Amino acid sequence: MLNSYILKRIFVLIILSYVFFVLGNSFMPLTDPDETFYSLTAKEMAAKKEWFTPIIFNQPQFEKPIFTYWLLLFSFEQFGLTPFNARIFPAIFALFGVLAVYALGLLGFLNERKAFWSAIVLCTGALYAGMGKTIFTDMIFTVFILYALLSFYFSFVNGKSKHWGILGFFVFSGLAVLTKGPLGFVMPALAVVLFLLYQGQLRFLLNRWVLIGGVILLVIALPWYLQMYKLYGQAFIKEFFYNDHWRRLLEAEHRGNDRWYFYPLTMFMGVFPWSIFLAGAFISLFKRLKWGATGFEYFLLSWVLIIFITFQCAHSKLTSYILPLFPALSVIVSFWF
Repeated sequence: MLNSYILKRIFVLIILSYVFFVLGNSFMPLTDPDETFYSLTAKEMAAKKEWFTPIIFNQPQFEKPIFTYWLLLFSFEQFGLTPFNARIFPAIFALFGVLAVYALGLLGFLNERKAFWSAIVLCTGALYAGMGKTIFTDMIFTVFILYALLSFYFSFVNGKSKHWGILGFFVFSGLAVLTKGPLGFVMPALAVVLFLLYQGQLRFLLNRWVLIGGVILLVIALPWYLQMYKLYGQAFIKEFFYNDHWRRLLEAEHRGNDRWYFYPLTMFMGVFPWSIFLAGAFISLFKRLKWGATGFEYFLLSWVLIIFITFQCAHSKLTSYILPLFPALSVIVSFWF
C-alpha cells in the first residue's frame, strides 16, 4: 500500500506533468513535419478503416511500426481530429514516464526525496518536456524502454517477485519493438547484460521466466512484422529494415549532426535547467566508481552507456533518438541533491 505522503507526491507530479505536457496543446497547430506525417498517416488509415498498414498519400509507408498509429487512430476516432487529440498520448506517456522514474528512484535510492527530485528533473528538463508535447514515436518508445528496465530492476532487488519483473521486462520490450523497431528489445537487453556482468550475476538470466518472457515478446511484436512481410514482401524488408535502420547506421541524413560531440551536447542541453547539476553528478559518479559505486549506480551507467553507444555509432543523428537515456540521466542528476 502507498502511504499518504507518497500519494501526495504523485499528485504533485501529475499536476506538474499536466502543466508541462498538456497545457496549451489545443492552441498549437501541427507545425513539425513529423507531427504532420504521423497524424496524416493515422487520418488516412482511419478513412480507409485500416488498422495494420500505415498509409500516407494513399500508399503504404513503413517509416515506423504500428503502435503509435494505433494510439492516434483511437484518439481520432474517439475524440476527433484535432492537434490536442493528436498530442494527448505522447503527453500521457510522458506522465507515465515521470511516475516510473519516481518508482525507480524509490527502488534504487530507498530515499523518497531523491526519488521525487529524479521525477522533477525528468518532468521539467527541456528535451523531455518538449517531446511530451510533440507527436513523435520517441516518447512512447522511451517510456516502454523505461518500464522494461524498471521491471528488470524490480525483479533484481525483489527476489520474491522476480518472475513478475522479468515478464514485465519482456512485455514492455515487445511493445517498444512494436513502436520503433528491434532496438526496443536490443538496447534494454544489452543494458541488463552489461549490468549483470558488472555485478558478476549473469546466472540471474538462467531461469524459465526468461524463456517464457521471450515467447511473450514474440507474441506481442512478431505478428505485425509477419503480416507486413506477407502483404508487401521485399518492399517492406527493404524500406523498414534497410532504409530506416541499416542505412541510417551507415549514412548521415543530417550531415551537420554527424559530429562526435552532437549527443554529449544534446545530453547536456537536453536536461536544462539542470545541466550544471548533470555535469557535477557525472564527475561525482566517476569518482565513486574508483572506490566502489552502488549496484544502482552501475545499473544507471549501463543504461546510459548502451543507449549512448548505440546511437553514437550511427551516422544519422537526431536529438530525439537518445531520449531513452534521459530517464537515467534524471536519476543521476538527483544524486547531487
